[in-house]
Amino acid sequence: MPRYIIKRILSMIPVFLILTFAVFILSDYAPGNAVDLIASENKMTEEAYQSLIHAYGLDQPLLVRYANWLLDLFQGDMGVSVRAKMPVMQMIGNRIGPSLFLMVTGLVLSVLIAIPLGVAAAFKPYSFWDNCSSTLAFIGNAMPSFFLGLCVLYIFSAKLGIFPGYGMYTAGTEGSLGDLLYHLVMPAFVVAFTLLGDLVKQTRGGLLEVLNEDYVKTARAKGLSEKVVIIKHALRNSLIPIVTVISLNIPYIVGGAVVIEQIFGWPGIGTLMVQSINARDFSVVMGITTMICVVVMCCNIILDIFYGVLDPRISRSK
Repeated sequence: MPRYIIKRILSMIPVFLILTFAVFILSDYAPGNAVDLIASENKMTEEAYQSLIHAYGLDQPLLVRYANWLLDLFQGDMGVSVRAKMPVMQMIGNRIGPSLFLMVTGLVLSVLIAIPLGVAAAFKPYSFWDNCSSTLAFIGNAMPSFFLGLCVLYIFSAKLGIFPGYGMYTAGTEGSLGDLLYHLVMPAFVVAFTLLGDLVKQTRGGLLEVLNEDYVKTARAKGLSEKVVIIKHALRNSLIPIVTVISLNIPYIVGGAVVIEQIFGWPGIGTLMVQSINARDFSVVMGITTMICVVVMCCNIILDIFYGVLDPRISRSK
């Protein structure tokens, strides 16, 4: 397993370089930059404009700027925001906590809902519970996260007034844990619902396949309780495809969280990303892209390790 993890990390280096270079090219060919935007908002002489362009290295060739950015990145420096005049690392550090809290809460909530629904559907196929879970899975796969977010915001905040519709805390308060959780309910539900459909279907399908295996029939023949058969024998062996679904959906969770943060005014990296794109502050965009890329890669490595925990045969083969 350690050798496999090292190989995985090494294989991710080319992916990281290709991804960051692609974003760098797109940023370079995008119309305007932060200095142009500042110049349009303030009276600036041509000399002052060229001085800013030179100060931020925007007059250098593309490959030179990318090489300099990469070299600075390996030294722990993501650059400085042209608009905010702050280190990009500091700006991301201020926003990454709320984003991770939202995404992890949504993921955990989705797993806690999907697995019981999938188990109930598998043990009583074509029953009322199976039909309900299948319908829920279909809706979860078909409905875009931004549309669901707008619907939830309109119904539960604008119309019913049950939950607050904006931010992490109530304005003018010190921000208690209860207030944070109260604001978290709607965005976390939307994040969870986007993953719910695939998890329910995979849990149901995996269990239906496992329940017909000989070792499950043997466990029942030994007189073990249905609870022990489900948890110890059936569910554990059907978790591997569930983990696969989670690993494949991590990029979609991150991408969906960007939209959801905008809808609910959640002060995370998604909101910062949109603000930076609108401000043409591409040093911040590159920093956020790099951070998301690293987080997704690390999550995939962690899930690979989890595979080995669930099935030691996988660990030995690697």
